[in-house]
Amino acid sequence: MLNVIERAGQDGKMYVNVSGVSPVPSMIKQAGLPQGVNPNEIFNLEDPDMDLFAKFSEHLKKKIEASPEWQRLGIKEAPPEAPPEPMTTGFVDDIPF
Repeated sequence: MLNVIERAGQDGKMYVNVSGVSPVPSMIKQAGLPQGVNPNEIFNLEDPDMDLFAKFSEHLKKKIEASPEWQRLGIKEAPPEAPPEPMTTGFVDDIPF
């Protein structure tokens, strides 16, 4: 479980920061843990999966690229953005235009 604190930054915006990490209490485990929304992914800088990297947000890519570990890899530029996956559900094929 993450313990978070919401604070106003110097720019006046509100930010949520992780203040601690703790195990899930047993009574919550017994009640059943919620299902995850997003798939769990691991990005390992020792063997980077560049297809996975291409799916990250621009903000996350910049954070990774600024790390000393990324700099040591010697990758000069990030791969191009992955094309968005086509949406195939919920569309009607008989649209008249």
